[in-house]
Amino acid sequence: MFRKKINLSSFQSCVDKLYKRGLTIAFAESMTAGYLSSVFSQGIHADSYFRGSIIAFDKSVKEELLGVHAETIAQFSAESIATSTAMIEGLKKLIPADIHIGVTGLAQPGGSENRHKPVGSVFIAVLYKEILYLKSYRFQGNSTAINIATLNFVVAEILLLLEEPYLKK
Repeated sequence: MFRKKINLSSFQSCVDKLYKRGLTIAFAESMTAGYLSSVFSQGIHADSYFRGSIIAFDKSVKEELLGVHAETIAQFSAESIATSTAMIEGLKKLIPADIHIGVTGLAQPGGSENRHKPVGSVFIAVLYKEILYLKSYRFQGNSTAINIATLNFVVAEILLLLEEPYLKK
């Protein structure tokens, strides 16, 4: 399901639904370093659904701009579901949107990598209609493949959220 190529049909379906429902989206990206935002900004009608993004690759940006507590990073690491969640809490104060997405993880060696959290570990927080969805996943491949897989995963998650009848706007 999460190939090394962007699933263009799913992506187009996702941005079409955002546009047709009048929904907006914003990102707080660490591991993906703006990749998700770059792709979403290139969709048709992006000016209607894409609000913006914060690239918080360094922990100081997470702390100073997004308000992630140093204690959260110290306890859970910069690459964790707790940090992704804290990032979207800060993001929603900076960029109003219907959907907020926070992504951290390990696309290459370093950071908090260990045998329980290898390269390819990705932590995604999605806030939609004040409901928080948390996902973690392990992707394989080089950093480019991991970023593409993360994009495909995020698109699939948004499509699932938008298909739930009780969550439609």
